[in-house]
Amino acid sequence: MPTLCIPEALRRYAGGEVVLGVAGATVGAALADAFAGHPALRIRLVDEAGVIHPHLAVFCNDTQLRRDEAPDAPLGPGDTLTFLVAVDGG
Repeated sequence: MPTLCIPEALRRYAGGEVVLGVAGATVGAALADAFAGHPALRIRLVDEAGVIHPHLAVFCNDTQLRRDEAPDAPLGPGDTLTFLVAVDGG
């Protein structure tokens, strides 16, 4: 089963969970599963159209996914999704 690592700032919207087991063969399906159990996560991770917010970076294991391609990215049973706040500046 894939897992979703919940950033500390969002854990209160996931019942305090650090890691959620999620069902789904794609990132989009896994997020839908997470949102079904924790609806407050939805508006914090994706917009009304289901697109990952621009201030977030999403990783599958150690690979950063493009936000526009992430929902269709395949997931395997041992994969881990991680969302990080993207930092700009210099």
